[in-house]
Amino acid sequence: MLGLAAFAVALLAGLASGAEASGVLMRAVVSMFVCYLFGYAIGAVGVLATNEAAVRFVNEHPVDLSALNNPDKNQDDSSEPIEMATMVEASS
Repeated sequence: MLGLAAFAVALLAGLASGAEASGVLMRAVVSMFVCYLFGYAIGAVGVLATNEAAVRFVNEHPVDLSALNNPDKNQDDSSEPIEMATMVEASS
């Protein structure tokens, strides 16, 4: 996408300046190639950063899957509601 945008900008700028068409096309193709490589590198870094963040999030926030394996087992054994003060005291 970045390469295509660079090609369009280079082509329009070259034609607007009144330069020779073959020179304009050559510069547009070169700028398209360079910006394609630049965009590819940016995309690769973005994918790497996203994957690392996802792995870190999963490691920091584990999910207990035992309820999925045994749906008959009730995870919450107490039938009484827990008051907010009890929850705050328990977390301290």
